[in-house]
Amino acid sequence: ILVTSLFHSLAIGATLGYLRGVSRVLCWQNSAEHTSDLRRRISRISFIACDRILADSAAVASMLQEDGLPESDISVVPIAGVDIDTFRPAGASSEDSAIRVGSIGQLIPAKNYEALIRCAAQLGEDFKFHVVGDGPRRDELEALARDHAPETVTFHGERPPDEIPSFLSELDVYFQPSRRE
Repeated sequence: ILVTSLFHSLAIGATLGYLRGVSRVLCWQNSAEHTSDLRRRISRISFIACDRILADSAAVASMLQEDGLPESDISVVPIAGVDIDTFRPAGASSEDSAIRVGSIGQLIPAKNYEALIRCAAQLGEDFKFHVVGDGPRRDELEALARDHAPETVTFHGERPPDEIPSFLSELDVYFQPSRRE
């Protein structure tokens, strides 16, 4: 069994798996948007070599169907499994009585961080929002936060994987505003 994940792995792995006669070629897909029409076409062609496309959510399955893939070729397989010994709440928030809300992800359109900023602006200073991640929209989103929620949204940039459990343990609420996840 060969499982590919996202564009490069799909384009190379699915094709080689098909050519090498691998028994089952499965292609995992999330909501990441294609960066060009050429990548969309290459992905569509590569999916032909897959026995099954694994969508990480029902919304991604719908997105794939809208892109022309038959429902019968798609299985929804949510990402699951959390090590509860590693990811354990730390207890009371370190920011006085403010509710600490956090999110982790690439700063790209599909992640919809403008919704997080709008939410922060509406909820006010009783909530502190923290975003870990980086990407092409960072400057734009930081400017939006300065304009609409200057005291309540902090961007921390990318963090090494070993710092993520600590970041998550300090949150009261995890908020993932993605459009399709």
